[in-house]
Amino acid sequence: MRSSIPALQTAVAAGLLIPGLLSAEAAASSVLLDTSLGNIVIELFEEEAPLTVENFLGYVERGDYDGTIFHRSVPGIVVQGGGFVPGEGFNAPVAVPTLDPVLNEPGISNTRGTVALARSAEVDSGTNQFFFNLADNSEDLDNQNEGFTVFAEVTEGQDIVDAIAALDIVNGGGAFSELPFLGDTTPGAFDEVDFVVINSASVLADPADPVDPVDPVDPIDPVDPIDPVDPVDADPTAVPSPSALAAGLLGLGALAARRRRDR
Repeated sequence: MRSSIPALQTAVAAGLLIPGLLSAEAAASSVLLDTSLGNIVIELFEEEAPLTVENFLGYVERGDYDGTIFHRSVPGIVVQGGGFVPGEGFNAPVAVPTLDPVLNEPGISNTRGTVALARSAEVDSGTNQFFFNLADNSEDLDNQNEGFTVFAEVTEGQDIVDAIAALDIVNGGGAFSELPFLGDTTPGAFDEVDFVVINSASVLADPADPVDPVDPVDPIDPVDPIDPVDPVDADPTAVPSPSALAAGLLGLGALAARRRRDR
């Protein structure tokens, strides 16, 4: 399928529009959270919250989220995790080391399905903890204490987030007073198997990866790959090259001279 706009064909052939055409897709990265209840995929808002996304990806790429738990669940409001790993034996969960806090970047509303950076009452204090918005919390969280930074949204696995939110909640004291619990009875002590664990967090492949170089691309129409069996458009009405024209004219001149001699 070829474009009906010659100017667009020319610009694409010259390579002028390709970066612009790809920028919207290439800017979008996704992260897979493999949890003990199933997979959750979130798409990052790199343009709207660049500092927060960079901060989050740093923890992902270092493997800091691997083995962490969801330690807080507030019914109908949020599910929070990223900051603790299970303790040894029946000890309480242990905080994961953090890096410097990131500047607050409010702007996107805390609506259902979005992911925001958790922080204390101090505005620029967010580090590694994040939360899923279970409902439209925009009226409160967009305005409370200068707002909470939304940096991603769930694109797959919202049912897993809802499943975590549907678990029983136990009071483990301190930061674990709203702990989502997988067991069927109230625990006498912490047990790793009762936590919802993030087994691993990883960046997914960019959906805007370039075309496989094995499959050549038509420079006039990059949407349609060239047929590798017939890479040249064999048009019988194509205009011959100047060298072919010259050879043809010389041949015609010799033929005319020979006919004059035969008369």
